[in-house]
Amino acid sequence: MRSFYKKKICRLCKSADLEFILSLGKTPPGNSLTSKKTSHKLKKFPLDLYFCNNCSHSQLGHVVDKSYLFQDNYTYLSSVSKDFVNHFRDYASNVVKRFGFNNSSLIVDIGSNDGTCLSFFKKKRCKVVGVDPAKNIAKIANSNGIYTYPNFFDKNIVNKILTQFGKASLITSHNCFAHIDNLRDIFIQSKKLLLNNGIIIFEVGYFSEVIKNYWFDTIYHEHLDYHMFSPLEKFLKGIDLIVFDVEIVKPQGGSLRIYCKKKDNYNLNISNRVNNLIKKENSENINKRKYYLNFKSNLQNIRSLLKKQLIEITDKGKTIYAYGAPTKATTLMNYFNLDDKIIKFIFEDNSLKVNKYMPNSNIKIISSKFINKHMPDYVLILAWNFTKSIVKNHGLYLKRGGKFIKPLPYPQIISK
Repeated sequence: MRSFYKKKICRLCKSADLEFILSLGKTPPGNSLTSKKTSHKLKKFPLDLYFCNNCSHSQLGHVVDKSYLFQDNYTYLSSVSKDFVNHFRDYASNVVKRFGFNNSSLIVDIGSNDGTCLSFFKKKRCKVVGVDPAKNIAKIANSNGIYTYPNFFDKNIVNKILTQFGKASLITSHNCFAHIDNLRDIFIQSKKLLLNNGIIIFEVGYFSEVIKNYWFDTIYHEHLDYHMFSPLEKFLKGIDLIVFDVEIVKPQGGSLRIYCKKKDNYNLNISNRVNNLIKKENSENINKRKYYLNFKSNLQNIRSLLKKQLIEITDKGKTIYAYGAPTKATTLMNYFNLDDKIIKFIFEDNSLKVNKYMPNSNIKIISSKFINKHMPDYVLILAWNFTKSIVKNHGLYLKRGGKFIKPLPYPQIISK
């Protein structure tokens, strides 16, 4: 298979009327961590954003081979972040209570990672099944008692689940559906797996929050789509899935949580939040090209501000480390031209990433437990969506005179 190809039609409405908006250059995939200083040898792919003039959906112009991105040596773990763990705990509790799931209910999680979300449904005595293509991560989930297929979610896996477990009361997914090239097929297969009165609840990053807060680094190769609610609701309606509720939740800086059911078996009232959000997006002109071009020009200003600040710090002989090596950090560092001449090391909580090197920059990743031993003058928070918990967990570093820098939406220094 080709390592990547150009996407010429909109993933939602199939229109070919796609318009180029923004280029963030060429980078290796953000999860391409290396064990040696060989990141300069990694293959780079275009990171260009396009806008559909027909339905107002935004997506990457190029699709990288999904096996290359997700199946081998994948390093993201849901359980590492306490914020995510708490998010999944609350989610499972609220969903079970609201819809009355019980020990006869099958919960299927698409892109289930290490099974953190499903573990909370299991504690509620529900039956659980995970599907995740990252073989090493699926192995962790299985070892923790969460039955997980180490595969992509497709027709074959759906048939296996139906044979082994039967139909699902709930199909859920968290920050996974933006990764999928054939999104239409995922929902068609989900409908096949779902009970007649079953529910699909999924979360995707909300592009409106990205635009307003300039969180451009959430644009990376694993994220093929950048969702607004209106185009997505229309897309789902076109495949006979009715959205009956929507929420904006905190993870990833702001995500859409979308609730839908099969059209033929729909018997719930539609929440006012559905029409209210559509009206809000229309008032913000999310269907206008200018909305996205303003985003592009403001990014250039933020890049100049941060780069100037970091250079001033290093010119004074001060040391700068970074914190967090999420996938999006590769986009941020590439766009801001940050390398090992500016950032000495990167602290990280995830043990699967420690002692590896960031793609494109050759910066070594070390354990966050060494922050007080190294005591850099400044720490640039690359995992900015966890700024609050990172600062809270490292109060001693601040007390000893260290300073954090939150890069987005505008550079901000956090001190004691």
